[in-house]
Amino acid sequence: MLKTVKSKQCKQFFKKVVVEGYTDIDGTYMTNLQLSLQRSRQVVCELSKSDGVGKTLTAEELKEIRDLFLVGGFSFNSLKKIKAESRRVELKLEFWQLKEKEADDDSGVNDLSNKKFGKC
Repeated sequence: MLKTVKSKQCKQFFKKVVVEGYTDIDGTYMTNLQLSLQRSRQVVCELSKSDGVGKTLTAEELKEIRDLFLVGGFSFNSLKKIKAESRRVELKLEFWQLKEKEADDDSGVNDLSNKKFGKC
């Protein structure tokens, strides 16, 4: 995935991967919120283990994952008809809007250079 989004063809359009965890209605709101965050976190951990062909990711590649992936969770805010379908993780691709990238690059708000990837 990193190779694709860093490619010349994609880099100008691709913004982020949003990883969102969901739960069913069983349990409390806060318990389900924690569970949904754990689900989305585990997906990012699995994706960061290797490059898909068994090679361990470099520190630079882990930084790219940290910068590209936005992780979040929902309690029981987005239920499906069947409980099992409610317990899920969704990956959503975000793309730059016209002229949006220039504004984001100048703000400095998204500077994560001093943040480490951490352990899974």
